[in-house]
Amino acid sequence: MHFSIGSGTRTALEDAIALHEACQAHRNAENGACGVRTRAPPGDRTALARGLQSILWYEQFGQKMRLDPIAFAYDYMVRGGRLDEELIRQRDPQFVSEYEQYKASRIQQGYR
Repeated sequence: MHFSIGSGTRTALEDAIALHEACQAHRNAENGACGVRTRAPPGDRTALARGLQSILWYEQFGQKMRLDPIAFAYDYMVRGGRLDEELIRQRDPQFVSEYEQYKASRIQQGYR
């Protein structure tokens, strides 16, 4: 996992759970091996693409700092492509409502 998408801890915990489950499933095995290769490596193209998107976001950090706070927060959350407005709405409907109001006010003011 790339550091800038913030998935390292989550992936490590998922790996630990998978290792525990493999050891539980094979604890009576003669050789004592725990099926370490039960999970695919995290270096898939989607994760790499998210990491690249996130790196590019950080490279434009100076420009991002000029955004209004709510626009900055939203832009930060969607930087890696893992979250979109609908997923954020499921997690925090009030935030998305406030962000939509912000966008509507910007349109009324003639901004994008």
